[in-house]
Amino acid sequence: MNKTLKITITVLLLINIICSVIYFVDLKLFLQLAKEDGLVENLTAITCLIFSLLLLSRYIKVSKAKKAKWKFFNLVMIFALFFVFGEEISWGQRIFSIESNEFFLENNKQQETNLHNLEVLGIGINKLIFGKMLTIIFGIYFLFGYIIYRKNTAIRKIINEFGIPIPKASQTAVLLGITALVMSIADSKKWELWEFTFSVILLWVFVDPFNVEEKLFYTKKDLPVKKRLRIYPPTTIKVS
Repeated sequence: MNKTLKITITVLLLINIICSVIYFVDLKLFLQLAKEDGLVENLTAITCLIFSLLLLSRYIKVSKAKKAKWKFFNLVMIFALFFVFGEEISWGQRIFSIESNEFFLENNKQQETNLHNLEVLGIGINKLIFGKMLTIIFGIYFLFGYIIYRKNTAIRKIINEFGIPIPKASQTAVLLGITALVMSIADSKKWELWEFTFSVILLWVFVDPFNVEEKLFYTKKDLPVKKRLRIYPPTTIKVS
């Protein structure tokens, strides 16, 4: 499963890079790819849906052996990813040709049934929450998570209790590299590409994190000998 997911992630990142480069070669094609319900938005939605289902599958299998903090974090991630999936497709509104109610017609910038395009009291929800707040949170996570996890024992303990995967330096480097490419695009549709980038990189972190015991799918061989002995008693494995 890990190998299949890694290949899929590589392909998705290549698609993202190609779509970004297309902007500089064929603007019309780029706009077609990045439009509402276009290739990029649909890939983002599908990535988040599959990501959510994979986490849910793992949760069902192992949650009985986990503590409350681990359960809480993983349930939040499952819900958040499914929420993003629903928002990306406006909860099936366009698929099933459902009309928006009066509230969304008046307060949604695109007059769609979703929350991220709401504008209340002149404040854009997308800009406030999905733009500023999450950028700060995940900026710290990707830029400093690896360093803090290695250097600060107290924070490392908290991270382990919640079961939060930590990005590797290489994953942060790829995120920064693709982000630089996407941000060089002088069109608002670049944000569709960045959302796609972020969802794929985050999936990659969960599939292959620095703290290997938090892998989405891991085997005994993934763990260092000491951790392997702690999680799997010597009577159940043979350490070579």
